[in-house]
Amino acid sequence: MSRRSICKKLITFIFLALFLCNGWMVYATEEGDTIVYFYSSTCSSCQRLEGFFSTIQSDYKNVSIIKYNIVDLNHKSLLDEYNERYHVSEEHEGIVPVVFIHDKYFTGEKTIKQYTNDITHGCCAQCKSI
Repeated sequence: MSRRSICKKLITFIFLALFLCNGWMVYATEEGDTIVYFYSSTCSSCQRLEGFFSTIQSDYKNVSIIKYNIVDLNHKSLLDEYNERYHVSEEHEGIVPVVFIHDKYFTGEKTIKQYTNDITHGCCAQCKSI
């Protein structure tokens, strides 16, 4: 195993360990919601969502959006971890765009826009928990 490979694995391990210490599920706090968004820079749906998320961040100062581009293999590994922890169905595993918010996940541009908008407006009674 090369020194570079060991360093990459160590950095990934440290990042994941710190992340685990803070808890896995993304949830609303008194300060607001946190949305974890996985995308690919080569995905046309993801590119169209950029404006949507910019609007969410401008209009709702209490919403934090954390973005991960899965072109970066460390982010792809993180997506795999989220898929496991959120029990993402096999048909949705590895699909981008995907959003994790509260105890739910949403895939696809239309679904993400609909439910993320509902959540930020506080009217997501119809949202299904995973």
